[in-house]
Formats: sequence, structure tokens, C-alpha cells
Amino acid sequence: MGIRWRWILPAVGLLLFFGETQASVRMNREFAHGRTHSRYFWWGSFRLDSEPRLDPTLGQCRDNTEPCVNWELSITHVDPGYLVIAQLVGAFPAFFVGVRIVHALASAGANEVVTFFVLLPCLILARYYFLGWLLDLRKYKRKLRLSVAS
Repeated sequence: MGIRWRWILPAVGLLLFFGETQASVRMNREFAHGRTHSRYFWWGSFRLDSEPRLDPTLGQCRDNTEPCVNWELSITHVDPGYLVIAQLVGAFPAFFVGVRIVHALASAGANEVVTFFVLLPCLILARYYFLGWLLDLRKYKRKLRLSVAS
């Protein structure tokens, strides 16, 4: 009984995803600087909006007659680590499709953080299962060819 790549690769892909998620949660806690809630969650170098329908020009003080100075720095540079780069290279089609779906649902008002963490593990699992299935199929055909040739 040989290695079943269709089961091993999805497990490795999900471990990479959850490892980066743990690092991102730690990084976002450092970004919060004591605030209890932050609107954006950074997963690797992806900025996920928890309140996509909220107009960024409207602040907490829109009812006041005085000028409001409530803004947030919109450009933050996050250096993706090697874990994110390895994950993006290995599961590029899953991320390409997943991020597009997440942004499309966000334009309808869905929380990007929730949709990202529900959708992406499923797509990553499917991507790595497909790659493992291809490897197992190739190994089976090679084994079949060797047995016929003997």
C-alpha cells in the first residue's frame, strides 16, 4: 500500500492555511493597539473588511455640527511571510477564485472575514485533493505499465 497523495496533500494544505491564520490572528492583535474591535482583519497580505457596507466617510460623529476628524490609515504594508507565499503558489487557483467570490459577496454586504474563512478552506481542500488525485493516477498508470511490460 503506497502513499495516498489525495489524502496527504489536502491535510498539508489545510495545515498551511491554519498555520497562517494563527500567525495572522497574532499579528492583528498587535495591530489593534488595545481597541476591542477593528474593522479590518489582515490574513497574510489580504485585507478583509468586517463591515463592507459601512461608508468609510461616515464616522462616529456624523450627528455633530463640528467638523469630524475620524479617519483610519488606509494604507498599511504587510509583508507576507514564506508560509503565505508557499500557500499562494500551491493553491493559486483556489485563492484566485476565492478572493473574487469574497469580494463579490462583500459588494452585496457580506462580511469578508466570515466568507473568507468559510470559503477558502473548502477551495484549498478541493485544490489539493485534485492535485493528489492526479499524482495517485499517474502512479497507478506507471505501476500498470510496468506490470504489463513484465
